[in-house]
Parts: sequence; C-alpha cells; structure tokens
Amino acid sequence: MYANVMSTLICRIPHLEAYRSPEEWQGLTDDEKKTYFTVQTDDILAVGIHRYEIGKEPGMITAPELRKKLQSNVMEVKAVRYSLHTALGKHIRAEGV
Repeated sequence: MYANVMSTLICRIPHLEAYRSPEEWQGLTDDEKKTYFTVQTDDILAVGIHRYEIGKEPGMITAPELRKKLQSNVMEVKAVRYSLHTALGKHIRAEGV
C-alpha cells in the first residue's frame, strides 16, 4: 500500500511515565518490558485493548493475521515523533498506514 494524505493515519498517545524511547527499551530486561512500552517504526498499533502477541511462536499471531482480524482498526507505524511543546501537550505522534 502506498501512503498518501488520504491513507495516512495519525495516532497521538498522551505522554505517560511508562513510555521509553526505542533505545531505552532495548536496554530493559524482559521483566522491565512488562512495565513499560515504546513505539517505533514497523510497530502495529490497534484501536482498543487487545491481548494479541505478534510473532511466529506458538500462540502468537502474525502481523498480517492481526490486520485481517482487526481490519480498519489497525495501522503500521512509519514515523514516530515525541512532541514536547505543542498546544496538544506532551505526546507521542505515530504516523502510519
């Protein structure tokens, strides 16, 4: 799919203390990763709360399967920016398709 103004989605996530940059996230232990989250390119964001784990291990779902299951309520992240000084307040801005 090619992105254009009509197909680009923007997700603004309010600043949360549990957010870690992708670099910080990589340095966390598996137990610490259960407490924090990150957003980076190629991630999948979905509307709502879901209990799917994306991967190829038994019991996991693949990204294409997740897209098919959730249809229009999912996006693949293509760009991420952490905005500190905007009228919308501190937030993570993820753009994708």
